[in-house]
Parts: sequence; structure tokens; C-alpha cells
Amino acid sequence: MERIMLSFLAAVFIWACVNLLAGPIRKGVRFVSRAALAGAFLYFMDMISVHTGIGLSFNVISLLVLSVLGIPGLIFLLRLCRINSAAFSPAVYVSSVRRHIH
Repeated sequence: MERIMLSFLAAVFIWACVNLLAGPIRKGVRFVSRAALAGAFLYFMDMISVHTGIGLSFNVISLLVLSVLGIPGLIFLLRLCRINSAAFSPAVYVSSVRRHIH
């Protein structure tokens, strides 16, 4: 009888541990899979950036933004890339220098 009670308590303990850890494990697996997809996408975008002109760099920040935010994160990074490329284009720099010289 004692052995049956101990086995039952062990089974209940294992069941409780599995149920308590199932949520965090599921979230961790989901995050790792999204990070892998984001990494593959950033690598692909880095390879074709020469042809498209869209330069999303493959770095940790971009990977985290895409992993956590998904499609809205991609839109954010594309907008940010466009803002940076417009702000640092040679035409903008030359016109601002001409304005300050005169």
C-alpha cells in the first residue's frame, strides 16, 4: 500500500512539473523557431540587397526585432532603413553643405 501511494505521489509530482513547465518551454521553442526564420530571412535579404537596394543588415538587433515583432517589425526595419538611406544620401549632404557655405 505504501508503495502504491508513493508511486501515485510521484506521478502527480511529474504531472505537475510537466504542466508548469509546458508554457515556458512552448514559448522558448516558438521564439527559437521564429529567430531561425528571421535569421534566414535577414540572410536572404542581405544576399539580394545588391540587386534590390534594400539593405537590411544581418545583426543581433534586427534579428531580435524580427523575432519578437514579426511582420510589424519587418515594416519598422524597412522604414528605418529608408529613413537612414535618405538622411545620408550624397544629394542631401551636398545641399546641406551648400546651404551652410552661403
